[in-house]
Amino acid sequence: MEENGNSFENPIVVRALNERDGRYWEGRRLSDMFGLEDRDWKLESYERQRSKEGIPCDIMHVELKDGTRKSTYFDISAFIGEGPIGFPGADKFDTELNGKSDEEIMEESRKRGEAEIKAALEKNEMSLKVFDARIKSNPNDAATRFSKNRLLKQLGRYEDALMEVDVLLEIDPDNKAYQNEKATILNCMKKS
Repeated sequence: MEENGNSFENPIVVRALNERDGRYWEGRRLSDMFGLEDRDWKLESYERQRSKEGIPCDIMHVELKDGTRKSTYFDISAFIGEGPIGFPGADKFDTELNGKSDEEIMEESRKRGEAEIKAALEKNEMSLKVFDARIKSNPNDAATRFSKNRLLKQLGRYEDALMEVDVLLEIDPDNKAYQNEKATILNCMKKS
């Protein structure tokens, strides 16, 4: 049976080992199915549930540009497994902090936050390398270039993001999403 993601019984299997990569993979798959995010579709909401068989699933609810609403089911067992399906690590964090003072909780949160920021920066750099490899093999891959542009913009690397948008505009000069993205980046550059 083909994975079409139309139900709990037929979810698309996410091939990722962690939450962040899984979310990225889901977004890419939605773009493969429906087109460019924010142009052809937008994410309305998402939820996480288990199927009757106990398979953890992300359910992405999107609205297409024609107003049609679609729900897509993703099997996330590769990175969730048998554990709770809420915020990753939340149950362990709550248990470890039981009975601690507010100051101890704040200090633990600060330490974990610093570690998460460092890990996120490392993952961002890895994501940029993946984007670069994909672009090298297919320079006209607009979806990858747009994703790379968004990550660069989030990192405050506006000049690099602007270069990616300029390439996208060379590929598709009439694309309103690319034109708007360029305007947004230029605005960010003025403010910084």
